[in-house]
Amino acid sequence: MKHKAFDLSSPIKETVENNEVVEDMCDLSDLNDAYLFARDGKLKSGKYTGTIIKARVQKSRAGNRQVVWDVRVEIPLTGFATVIKKFNPLTEKGMYWLHRDLTILGIVLPDLNHLPEALHSLTGTTVEVSYKAEGSYPSVSFNRVISVPREFTQPEVSQ
Repeated sequence: MKHKAFDLSSPIKETVENNEVVEDMCDLSDLNDAYLFARDGKLKSGKYTGTIIKARVQKSRAGNRQVVWDVRVEIPLTGFATVIKKFNPLTEKGMYWLHRDLTILGIVLPDLNHLPEALHSLTGTTVEVSYKAEGSYPSVSFNRVISVPREFTQPEVSQ
C-alpha cells in the first residue's frame, strides 16, 4: 500500500487538546535529528559525544599503514548509538593530523614505536567529536576530551 505524501507547504500551527488550542504541541523540530536517524540510520553533521572503543594501527585496503579509531557516538534524544570510524593515514603528510589528535587526547610520544600501546590506553576515553557527513567519506575530528577512564595513565615510554 502506497502512502500519500503530506503537503508541507503550509505546516500545521496548532492542535486541539481538551477543546483548547495548543500552539506549541506541533513544534517538533527538537526531535528531527532523532527521527532522521531512526528513518535513515545515518548520522547528521554536527558535534557529538563519543567513546573510543578501539584504536589500532592497521593496513588500509591499499596496503598503507593507518590508525583506525572506532568511536561509539550517542545520538541525542534517541537512546541510540552508532559506531563511526576515524582514519589517520600514517604518512609524512598525515603526521600533522595524528600529532594533533594525540595532543588533544593527552598523549605525548617520544617516537611512533610506542603508538600501539598509547592507542590501546585510550579505550574508554569520552571525547567530543565533529562529524561532517558530506561527500563519499565522512570527516571525523576530535575536539576535546570529556573524561578518561579511571584506570587511564599516560603510557610509560623509555626515552
